[in-house]
Amino acid sequence: MNKELEQKLHNLEFSDKETTIYLAGVSLGSFSISELAIEANLKRPICYIIAHELEKRGLFSLLPNKKKKLFRAESIEVLKKSYEQKIHSVESILSSIENIFGSRKIGNPTVRMYTGMSGIQNVGRQVLESKEKKFYFIGSAENAIKAAGDVFTQYYANTLKNKNFQSYGIRINRDFDYSLFNRPNNEVCYAPEGFTMKDNILIFDDKVAIFTDGDTPYAIVFQSTSLVDSMISMFKSIQSISDKI
Repeated sequence: MNKELEQKLHNLEFSDKETTIYLAGVSLGSFSISELAIEANLKRPICYIIAHELEKRGLFSLLPNKKKKLFRAESIEVLKKSYEQKIHSVESILSSIENIFGSRKIGNPTVRMYTGMSGIQNVGRQVLESKEKKFYFIGSAENAIKAAGDVFTQYYANTLKNKNFQSYGIRINRDFDYSLFNRPNNEVCYAPEGFTMKDNILIFDDKVAIFTDGDTPYAIVFQSTSLVDSMISMFKSIQSISDKI
């Protein structure tokens, strides 16, 4: 299989299995799930689930056939049009947010910087001790775990569950095991395809934290109710065009 093409599909937020199954479908043209499983060298149930997911995205289509269910792979141009529409929507949202920032008096927020893994953990503890027991997150959980460390992340996830936190998340990375964060009152979705962000954003109480992993993790925490209101407006705008889980 063409490794360069595989990487390009990964850059378009295809998971490993989605990439394998889409390329297998392209190779076959029209196919049954059994034929797809053989070509992709994957189990039929996995191929069945992902084939229907790709159908929802317009990359596979069902062919009329009375005897058995047949699919056909569609051109990647279908995905290109979807990206263009969503990117246009995101650009419109960002433009609206800029107008909010331009018209709203945010004042002078308190700003603190935390460095290193211990600094990221400090911010995590602030979330766990927040009054509202509610937060919003945009970013990659994988990067957040790297920044905070596995042991603290396990403690963090368990405490959120025990304290019955309400949380809302927009996930950037689709090809990641999020089972650690599965719990009641955790409403999540995947960011629109084509939407990328290097850093993570965490909104809780009257604070907005922006943090990254990198070689030296750091977080910048802004304390401002007006800024929080603006960031939650941005979150909800992006959430409205995101893919529900």
